[in-house]
Amino acid sequence: HVTHVRRLVEAAERASLQAAGRRQLLDAAEAEAVGRTEDLHAAHQTVESTVQAYSHSVRAYVDGLSAIVLGIGLDEFASISEGWARSMSGDSPVRVALEATAVEVLDRVGRERATAEHEEEQVANELAQTHTEIAALEAGRYSEPPSAPGRDHRTRAHRQGSPLWQLTDFADSIPEFERAGIEAALQSAGVLDAWIFPDGTAQVDGDVVLGPNGPKAGKSLASAMIPDARHESAVGTTAIIAVLERIGWGEASGAAIWVDHHGRWGSGPARGSWYKERAEFIGAGAREVHRLEMLASLQSLARALEAKRADARQRVANAERKAADARAERDAYPVQLERALESAHDRVATAQLEVERAQLKISEASKAWKSAAQAVDHATEELADQAAQLGVSTKAAKIDATLTAISAYAEALAEVRSSA
Repeated sequence: HVTHVRRLVEAAERASLQAAGRRQLLDAAEAEAVGRTEDLHAAHQTVESTVQAYSHSVRAYVDGLSAIVLGIGLDEFASISEGWARSMSGDSPVRVALEATAVEVLDRVGRERATAEHEEEQVANELAQTHTEIAALEAGRYSEPPSAPGRDHRTRAHRQGSPLWQLTDFADSIPEFERAGIEAALQSAGVLDAWIFPDGTAQVDGDVVLGPNGPKAGKSLASAMIPDARHESAVGTTAIIAVLERIGWGEASGAAIWVDHHGRWGSGPARGSWYKERAEFIGAGAREVHRLEMLASLQSLARALEAKRADARQRVANAERKAADARAERDAYPVQLERALESAHDRVATAQLEVERAQLKISEASKAWKSAAQAVDHATEELADQAAQLGVSTKAAKIDATLTAISAYAEALAEVRSSA
């Protein structure tokens, strides 16, 4: 029975050692939990400092925008950005607004550039045509009257003859204002650029022709106009005069077609009138004055077109600069701080998981320690009860001494019995 008590002592000692080990594990779990909690606190502090840095950076960034103008006030943006930085819910509202506005700006600037480029192209074409006309005038070519309907200039290029305005001049006695009225009447009536054949042909398809048709007028245009001797043509003076003699000078002439120096004209039942400041096409002198005036006008137009083209080019350059500025501002958004926020929030989430794991370890270690402590209590109680029944100590050394004494007594008794 004492041996049984000795085994109970050993069991109690083992239970105590196991309980002490469990307690050490619990202490280690609690220490780890303290460290994990400190890590979580540090992670939250990192988030807070990163939130402040992001909010400050976004405020400075939005305040510095010029090419991209966001439709929300600076303080409201700062508040929105800070709220998002703390929650990290969805995409950054600042970046979303920035991207949307940048797209609008780049689209608008792109349209401005396209419009300016189109205008530059149109102006360049008009300028090239103007320079061509200037070159022709500088080379001595005279401008021609605007072509009236019914003229096929392709066929004129390959036929003999000339238009009326090239073949005639005004008599010296006709003053400038009357010359302007006569030319205006002839141009309005549609005969200024009518064709005259050398042989007097008065009928041709696809053109308007003047010839010696009908009777001479009693008072004719021949009194105010004469053949232009300086113009080289196959049309002779006789053919020119024959035409002039059949155009009446004034309505009182009774001619089938007539003009006067007031710009009025008549042809059968038709009447018309027009006004010009000066003659431009009849007579070499008038044509030269008109050439110089046209040259000056075209040179002025060329300068205006050059300025217009330069303005269009400047608007293209401005659009390119605006687009570059918008892209630069868009790309300058502090996206690296968004990544820092994501990393900081990830560290908080990780630290929180570690705290939860540490708490779970504490819970498991606490249960194990409590179970071990209960086993110690049970072993101690059983040891005390058995030792009390036998009247022995609960200490191993004393029990061992008792067992030694019992063994010695047993041996002595056995010797006595054997000697008797």
